[in-house]
Amino acid sequence: MKSIRYIIAHNVRLYQKRENLTQAELSLDSIKRIDGGKE
Repeated sequence: MKSIRYIIAHNVRLYQKRENLTQAELSLDSIKRIDGGKE
């Protein structure tokens, strides 16, 4: 049971990291779009 819980926790952590990355990418894209609009 401990190993299964650990695997689930690890997967959740990986998923959260991936979500953070996608959020950062989205914010970068929006910044690029704003910069492009200014130019």
